[in-house]
Amino acid sequence: MTSSTSSAQPRRSWSGPDKMRAAFYAGQGMTATEIARIIGGTTAPRVRSMLYAHGIPLLQDRGHTDILQVRWKRTDRDLLDQVADRSDRDPAELAALLIRKALAEKGLAERLVHPMDVVGL
Repeated sequence: MTSSTSSAQPRRSWSGPDKMRAAFYAGQGMTATEIARIIGGTTAPRVRSMLYAHGIPLLQDRGHTDILQVRWKRTDRDLLDQVADRSDRDPAELAALLIRKALAEKGLAERLVHPMDVVGL
């Protein structure tokens, strides 16, 4: 997604009926892109973010995804939420992308995390 794409599409308020329609379409296995196109006036990342905020999963990835619960500091979560909001992404999706990129680049994870580092709850 380019910044011109997100700035070209004005933000809209989610009405109750639109939230219900998006939830219904998500339950039918539609993608965020398909839902955004049907509802209009929004983007796929905004659809994903709204659904995530209400605990509604997109089902089109069934069988290809895994869930990992992470225990971490609330301040770290707040930072993730801020970056996700600025980039118009779902926080969980952003975290998964960051981890995927850190693991894909050979040796990056080892350079980022010292053996003595801890989460420090």
